[in-house]
Formats: sequence, structure tokens, C-alpha cells
Amino acid sequence: MSSSEVHKLNQLINDIRVGMFTTMKKLPGREQEEYLHSRPMYALRFDENERKMYFFSSWHSLKNTELDKCNDVNISFSDPTKNVFVSISGEAVQNRSDRQKMRELWTPMCKTYFPKGVDDPELSLIVVTVKHVEYWDVHSRTMVEEAKAWFTEKVGMAPPARPESDHGTIEL
Repeated sequence: MSSSEVHKLNQLINDIRVGMFTTMKKLPGREQEEYLHSRPMYALRFDENERKMYFFSSWHSLKNTELDKCNDVNISFSDPTKNVFVSISGEAVQNRSDRQKMRELWTPMCKTYFPKGVDDPELSLIVVTVKHVEYWDVHSRTMVEEAKAWFTEKVGMAPPARPESDHGTIEL
């Protein structure tokens, strides 16, 4: 991943903050069967130099249990108002001993989920090393332009040009 690609990724997700964090989960009573399990999580930071994403979690949470069994994850971010969609695949590691890093990443919003603060023994850090990114950045038409495109197609006229789109992948 070049530094310009890493910078682009940071620009795409910087304003979104909450992504759907997906792990593998075993079906209760049918441990041979797995499915994808997603939940919204607040992305604390994407470190461009280390190519890592940081999340807080409770040490005894279901997601941490799932990560014990399989540390492959996907985090998807979307901003439909800007037509930006990003899918990040990586490997997650759990850490509850790096209190210095936790203090560095702590924000007032975190107190909502961890009222005991950064010294809460249940607080853990999930560090995702980014391996693969796919993104779509559609420079879309306005709602008026969309309505015009729909109408002109319905009455048999040639529709206006499709909006420009930037789609790509970033590999490590």
C-alpha cells in the first residue's frame, strides 16, 4: 500500500467514524457451522504509518470471544449522503495491557461505553492490521439530476451521462 493509497483511505473514512465490524461466529449447538456476525463499532483512529485501526471493546464481550477463534475481520464504512463506501479486511489482535495507547486513544465519547474510564479492567483494545481495502467513491448527481434522468428515460429520451465513479482496491 503506497502512502498516497493509505492517505486516500484515511480521507474516505475520516468523517464516518462508525463501521460495521464483522467477525465469524459459531452457531450455538452446531459448532461446525459458522456465520458472519456484524455490529457497529466506533473507529478510534486509522494510523497511516502503521496501517492499523483501533477500537475499544469489553474484554469479555462476544466479539472478543469470536476473535479468539478467528482473527480475520472486515469493517465496512458507508456515507450514503456522499456516496462513499469502504470495505476493509484485516487481522485483529486483542490487547488489554497497553494502557498508554488506550489513554492516547481515549475520547470523552468512550466514557459512554466505559464509564470507569481507561483504567477499567474490562477495557480492551482491538488492533486491526489492514490487509485489503475496496472502496467506491461515486461523485453522484443531485436529487434533481436523478429525477431528470429517471424522467427522460421514462419518456424515451436519452438519459444524462452517468456520474463519475472512483472504485479501487488497495493491497498490503
